[in-house]
Amino acid sequence: MNGYAVILFSSAILAVLCIILSIPLILRKVPPNLVYGLRIKKTLADPTLWYSANRITGWFFFCAGVLSLLGVGFLLWWRPTIHSLSGFVLMTQVMLLPILGAAMASFFYVRHLSGK
Repeated sequence: MNGYAVILFSSAILAVLCIILSIPLILRKVPPNLVYGLRIKKTLADPTLWYSANRITGWFFFCAGVLSLLGVGFLLWWRPTIHSLSGFVLMTQVMLLPILGAAMASFFYVRHLSGK
């Protein structure tokens, strides 16, 4: 397996993991804790805010995982003839941009909910 294939495979695994980990948050199955979910002072202090913020965060990360998988699928289909460093940069963008966007959207949503 060449470096580009390893990068694609690991990116696909991370995207699927992002989707799987978001489902319990969407279903409101994760109680306030210090390990899993959107753990900031505001959400940990208010259980109502915890569940609503983590439900939306779960949806954001679910969508980020799906977008990342679509990006991996596109790169598999396209199969650019680039060396592994360029592939690494491309896959980093495919993975990090949706996840970074989901994290930022989550923080803005909590800020909006809490009124500050």
